[in-house]
Amino acid sequence: MGKRSVMVLLTAVCMALSSCQSSVPQTESLPHTGVSFSNEDKLTADIRERLKKRQYNIVIEYNSKTDDLTDTSELINRLMDKAVSETGQPDEGDYLAFQLGGYDAKTSCESAEEGYLHTISIFPHCYTDVRQEEKVDERVREISRSFGFDEDTPDIEKLRRIYDYIYDNVEYDIIHKNNAGYHLKSTAYGALINGHATCQGYAVTLYRLLRENGVDCRVITGKAYDEDLGEEYHAWNIAGIDGKYYFIDITWDKRLETRADRLLCRESFYSHTPDEKYTKQDFCTEYPVADEDMRF
Repeated sequence: MGKRSVMVLLTAVCMALSSCQSSVPQTESLPHTGVSFSNEDKLTADIRERLKKRQYNIVIEYNSKTDDLTDTSELINRLMDKAVSETGQPDEGDYLAFQLGGYDAKTSCESAEEGYLHTISIFPHCYTDVRQEEKVDERVREISRSFGFDEDTPDIEKLRRIYDYIYDNVEYDIIHKNNAGYHLKSTAYGALINGHATCQGYAVTLYRLLRENGVDCRVITGKAYDEDLGEEYHAWNIAGIDGKYYFIDITWDKRLETRADRLLCRESFYSHTPDEKYTKQDFCTEYPVADEDMRF
């Protein structure tokens, strides 16, 4: 059967409600979608803003000539992927993506004057609420001011100071490490407000503080192995200095009590295996990893 194309007649409208329903089916990816919006960039920007505000029910409405809902799951996945893609803003991109524990969704369709009115409700599983994020924002501003960076401060110095701050002020959360229901361990709130985090919390905190101070950074996930710590699914960072990117793993540095004195190239970071999406050509081209370590 050939790929079906659905033409959306009107632009989509995105709304947010204050509460979510308790039981909604988990979306599943489909291989193709023929649904497209003339205002998709604006729509995803609106979804992004609502995610930043930690709104728990995001509603999208659009009109179509068909009542077929077959492609809706892939449409939702595409919109959400775009909403948490990199924008260059410190509180977006990876900061949003890694503090979002997936989402549920439901769809409905009813007859309208011309065709059908489709309604998509997305229920994000946010690890923090808006009040917690406001506290993080305030704390990030306080920490950044305390560094006293100016336009002449080298990025390598910013990285050194921010790394040391996190290393000195955030403890590894042994108590909640294996508690799947305790999500604050994976957040900047856990790290900066509670003073405890696991790998994902360390990684998003470094991402946020570096980005706030003008240093490019990404969160990377994959498998990591150490003789003392064993193998685990893990999160770490890459940071950009003078056009090249270096690996940093504050979590393991903290757990092994080895404060880093250098940024690592890929060859030196052999114990970590990134997920496949971080090894694809487009990612590697955008974030070229240095050939040699750099002392810092």
